[in-house]
Amino acid sequence: MKRTNRLLLATAMIFLSMQSYAGPTLRYLVRSPGVSLRQYNAYLLTDPSASAIVAHIKKSPADSSALESLKTEFEKAQVAYLNSEDEAMRTEWLNLASFAYKADWPKPYRAMISIGFLRLAQVSTSADDTKKWLTIAAGFDASYEPDRTLFPPPLVAEYHEIRAAQQKFNVPIQNWKNFELALLNGKAIRLSGRSTLSLPDQTVRLTLLSSVYQPVTRVLPARALIAFQPRRLPWVTGTCQTPLWSELENTQQNLAALFSNSCVAVRGQSQPIFPLSTPTLASGSLETPAYNQWADPSTAMATPSNSKPFYKSGWFWLGAAIAAGAIVYSQERNAGAGGAAATHTSGF
Repeated sequence: MKRTNRLLLATAMIFLSMQSYAGPTLRYLVRSPGVSLRQYNAYLLTDPSASAIVAHIKKSPADSSALESLKTEFEKAQVAYLNSEDEAMRTEWLNLASFAYKADWPKPYRAMISIGFLRLAQVSTSADDTKKWLTIAAGFDASYEPDRTLFPPPLVAEYHEIRAAQQKFNVPIQNWKNFELALLNGKAIRLSGRSTLSLPDQTVRLTLLSSVYQPVTRVLPARALIAFQPRRLPWVTGTCQTPLWSELENTQQNLAALFSNSCVAVRGQSQPIFPLSTPTLASGSLETPAYNQWADPSTAMATPSNSKPFYKSGWFWLGAAIAAGAIVYSQERNAGAGGAAATHTSGF
């Protein structure tokens, strides 16, 4: 029994040590106004503890309580529809439609709202009302494809006709400099390389994301975006040694800010971090590898090399645990045989 306890203790100590080498805490990286997007992207490739703030926000644009509220309302509307309670059904689908511009909904939740618009078109008592709801549905998320098993074929055909004929106009985006991603009714649109956005002439929800500035969200008629000047509130100003963090409207935890390729300020810490510098990043002469900062943050954590220190390998620590167990077992066996063997011969 004593031998078993000592073996378990040795194994536990090994795995506790393993946890201490689990790697650095993931931080969501922003950049000071003086750092270019190219330098920022290049730095992300060198620091496994940093993840792009834009990718983080894009991945979870709506909070869990909003998602749950929409899901609950959708379920209530479905129950009313299945019960064929005409007035209650219309009321519930109208309640669901009211969620359309309350958050930047992920795709599955946008589909719930699109279904709500089509249900309202289906239960409408006039052709004009039907057309109105189908037009709103097509403008809200043109990528949505109705399930033909859920809606009458004539309604689906009319929806396709309205979507194909919908008039759009171009919104210039030169006023949106240093914003890297737009969420249009929740759908992500990369802004680099664009000079305009093509939008339907109806209400839209627009959220602009940046690694320099905090998110900006507006719900307004699409044509109002032609003159729209987004507020620019930096995530951080000051210097790396004395950063000035803005008051965050929606609290972001584990923030860090890149001031140069050799200095990173961490929110809540008094001392900056000075990683190993890469001179070519500072000079801008580095040809930055293709990097998709809109992808899942875990992909941004990959370093240029696939290798990692041996002490971070699970196989290394498993082997160490086995070796420790063997040592403990050997010691117990020797002790049970009458004491430890002599390590040298007495005398000369």
